[in-house]
Amino acid sequence: MNCCYFLVYPRGDMSYIAVVDLQSDLLYEKNDWKCVNNDVFISRNEAISTARDLSCRFNLKYQMFESRYDDASNEFLGEFE
Repeated sequence: MNCCYFLVYPRGDMSYIAVVDLQSDLLYEKNDWKCVNNDVFISRNEAISTARDLSCRFNLKYQMFESRYDDASNEFLGEFE
């Protein structure tokens, strides 16, 4: 499955940042979220690293990545530390 990743404010709460995955053919659904920026990532790890960096830089709470499609893709504690 080809997925794209993008950064959002979960539930529209601008004190949090998270990564959302979407199947490439469903990218139009990106408009259903309050996006942090217009970036679309191909790499899960790059999206997570960028979200973590922005959370530190702008004092946002980071919400760990949970895939909408594949539990094996979920971020696990300590993976990026």
